[in-house]
Amino acid sequence: MTNHSIFEFDSTPSEFESNFSNNINIVQYDQSASMPMIALYITNMILVTLFGSPLYLAIIHYERFGCDPQKRSLLNMIFANQCIFQMVGILTLNLFLGIRILMGPLHLRLADPCLATIIFMSSCVNLSTITLLVFGNLQLLKPQIVSSLNDEFWYIIITLVTLLLNFWPAAHFFYAENDQKWHILDYLLTGQEKRSNSRIYLPPFFMLSFLFINVFVYFFLKFCKILKLESTSENQSIGQQFNTLKRNPKVFKHIWLLVVFLIDATVVMLALWLLKDVPQPFDTSLGGALLLSICFGFFTPIALW
Repeated sequence: MTNHSIFEFDSTPSEFESNFSNNINIVQYDQSASMPMIALYITNMILVTLFGSPLYLAIIHYERFGCDPQKRSLLNMIFANQCIFQMVGILTLNLFLGIRILMGPLHLRLADPCLATIIFMSSCVNLSTITLLVFGNLQLLKPQIVSSLNDEFWYIIITLVTLLLNFWPAAHFFYAENDQKWHILDYLLTGQEKRSNSRIYLPPFFMLSFLFINVFVYFFLKFCKILKLESTSENQSIGQQFNTLKRNPKVFKHIWLLVVFLIDATVVMLALWLLKDVPQPFDTSLGGALLLSICFGFFTPIALW
């Protein structure tokens, strides 16, 4: 008789265990896009490449050559930079979305440069927008300070500082360990579920908070200035005064810009919610990415134009 401990088990898996493990391996999240989402992506790509990008290029060309070169203001030059960053970021996103749809989940060596580029371009857009609003607020409060600046010199300085500051988060993501990389588009491009990271990234948080604060400060100061310059009769009611101001082209332009900003912010929040880092059908994540692309690649340049 051989002695066996009651705690010894046969290491050979049983038929039930083998079938169970095989069933687990079969259960996977769908990594392919449906035909409606592919059609939506193709439509989005056509809109971005045939309408959005040419409009961005037209805005940049008009800012550079459409007016007197001696009268190019610092604000206009920063705005042209913002259009360049936005256009390159959206085209990069669309290119890699197409590769992801055609080839399936991307290898990290292909996904990392894409995500680093998107991080770099989106950070440059945010910082350029903040710089634009800060100078706009300063121009409304102390116009003599802005008018005394050397536009060409400060444009070069601001451009270099913007590029250097935003190179850091992109490089930090690119050179991080694979298990530590976390980006909102990770699951979409690589198909790999990443470890959930609930902590708040302070630089983007403060950047976005500062952006929102400056947006509303700028429009508040601008509307106050327009109200002081606009002559309205004291006998008019508030509704009649509002209708008089509404016909002012400057008032309409700034109301429209505020509406565009609020629409962009709403779409970004919805897209980030669809792109959250949990396993989900590929169509849901792709829908969030396409929302970002359509918003900033098609709607925004048309609105700005």
